[in-house]
Amino acid sequence: MYVTKVTEKKLIILLIALFIPKFIILRFKIIKQQKIMRRIIIIFGLLLATITITAQDIADNTIGVRISNYYSEIAYQKKISENSRLEANLGWRGYYAYSDIKLTGLYQYVMDFQPLDGMNMYFGGGGAVGTWSYKSRYYYSYYDYEDKGVFFSGIGNFGVEYKFKFPLLVSADARPGFEFSKFNSHSGFLFDFGISARYTFN
Repeated sequence: MYVTKVTEKKLIILLIALFIPKFIILRFKIIKQQKIMRRIIIIFGLLLATITITAQDIADNTIGVRISNYYSEIAYQKKISENSRLEANLGWRGYYAYSDIKLTGLYQYVMDFQPLDGMNMYFGGGGAVGTWSYKSRYYYSYYDYEDKGVFFSGIGNFGVEYKFKFPLLVSADARPGFEFSKFNSHSGFLFDFGISARYTFN
């Protein structure tokens, strides 16, 4: 009986030793993300204070690619007024046994960014919907696992872009958002940062 009690105590201590560091690391990552977001918002606010809002030279249409820390996307933009446009993205990502496809729609307000002719700053927001699938394969088929579902996102968007004299637009942007899905690793706050290159045309 004494040996059993000692073993149980050791097991409890081992479990605590394993899980507490993971909890601390997870909490640290959340706090770190929140600090990064606060800094980005402050920087964005300071930049916004230096901008003069004028009629912009926004391309009527653009099409190209956007590469981010999460997705590879085909991107299209459509001008709807002198200072605004709509953007649609079709993105894909996959790793190990997981993959998903996401369709994103955004409204963007564009403003002149004074430091350089042809440079603009923009911000806006929108949403996304997508499907995901998970398929794991093991040596013994008894352990195989498959699942799939849909997810929804609310997204903010801000970035800077530069339009060349020839029909090319390059940009860098951030898309903080919150996703909802029954797949745990696909739910919660996500911070998407990407760069893009687009062909402009009328």
